[in-house]
Amino acid sequence: SVNTDKPTVTGINPTRAGNWNSNSFDSDVLNSSEIYINQRLNSDLMKKHNYTPVVIRPNYLRLMLSTLSFPLKVLLAFLFNLDRIKNIRETLKRRL
Repeated sequence: SVNTDKPTVTGINPTRAGNWNSNSFDSDVLNSSEIYINQRLNSDLMKKHNYTPVVIRPNYLRLMLSTLSFPLKVLLAFLFNLDRIKNIRETLKRRL
């Protein structure tokens, strides 16, 4: 996210909840491969909360590129957010 953090505000922003499924060509919208990956990873949670999956056919080239680039994106996200982390060891313990 490129939005500024607001420490006093917690929870999900309800104005952003359905943006992934927008028909606009906004950069915040997920592409078919990202929706496919998310539905595969979260299928159990989706069933638990009675969420009906979107029938989608991913772009297989983009799906492969997303999968292969994920480790690099995680590393870069970690490095770019080091200034937000007070104690790296404690943060990693909480997240993993």
